[in-house]
Amino acid sequence: MNILSAILKYLGPVLLLIVVFYEYKLKHVIPDGRTTEHKKTSKSKFLILFIAGILGLLALCFDDWDKSQKAKAAQTEREGLYTQITNLNSQLKLQSAQISTVNSNQSALLQQYQENQRELATNASINLDLRERIIGSNRKFEEVGAQVEDLNAWQNRMKVKLENQLDLQNVQHAKKMEAAQLEFEQAVPVYDYTVQKFVEMIGKIASVKHDKAISDYQAVPRKIDFSMGETNFSEVKLVINSNWTFHISITAPDFGLHKGLRIRCKEDFLDVAYIGGDSVDTGLHLAGQDPIGAKGDITDYKKTVNGALESLIGAELTRFPENVGP
Repeated sequence: MNILSAILKYLGPVLLLIVVFYEYKLKHVIPDGRTTEHKKTSKSKFLILFIAGILGLLALCFDDWDKSQKAKAAQTEREGLYTQITNLNSQLKLQSAQISTVNSNQSALLQQYQENQRELATNASINLDLRERIIGSNRKFEEVGAQVEDLNAWQNRMKVKLENQLDLQNVQHAKKMEAAQLEFEQAVPVYDYTVQKFVEMIGKIASVKHDKAISDYQAVPRKIDFSMGETNFSEVKLVINSNWTFHISITAPDFGLHKGLRIRCKEDFLDVAYIGGDSVDTGLHLAGQDPIGAKGDITDYKKTVNGALESLIGAELTRFPENVGP
């Protein structure tokens, strides 16, 4: 699927170059629109443009599908890791309880046996045959004691093995958390710009509508809990003539351990995500409509973010006109 997506991604520009060639041919080689060749070339140009558009849509669909598969794989891996850690903890507790019980029983049995042996050894009224049987029983007890020691040694080895496995799982989990935290910190400047720009835009709308915009925004949190769902950390709202409120949050882990920024107003919301690559993705989700996605190069992310914010605000002005008025 990655190969097919790459082919679609690079085939589009090639088709556009062909369209440019046809456009040049129509204007400079066969400019007379009445000729059969001119008409044929125009149809070919239109067909190639149509195919390029279809391929572009397919490339976006494949890209979304690939992200979804990676998210599912990451979620499954994380759930498996948690399950393994839980199982290892349970096994370790069970083994520790068994070892403790065996040691306690062995100590009590050994103490009772030693007391009985002292009493029998000093009791002259017991005949020799009985004493001989007691000595034989003593040998059997020593054999059982040796077996118990072997069992204890095996249990200790199993305990160490389980502890090592648990330590390894914890280290692997810690490394993933550390990598996810580092990735999020790299995205903070993008998210910080997004919120500041959004607050600025809402302020301008409030001025035009003779309203007042307030915001408690200070900064995007740099340290986050990746086990949490969507977490609000700020809001922007108009407070005089309207009831227009936007909640700003860190998104739930929709892509495994990856976190993004979300601006929500009622049922609508805008997602902005910079996931350690070379692009910034935005997704506008309006109630009752298909999501509208956009992607921009990280070197020009402000343009992508500005366009997405304008689309969100424009949609809200259209969908909730009763909330904003002069």
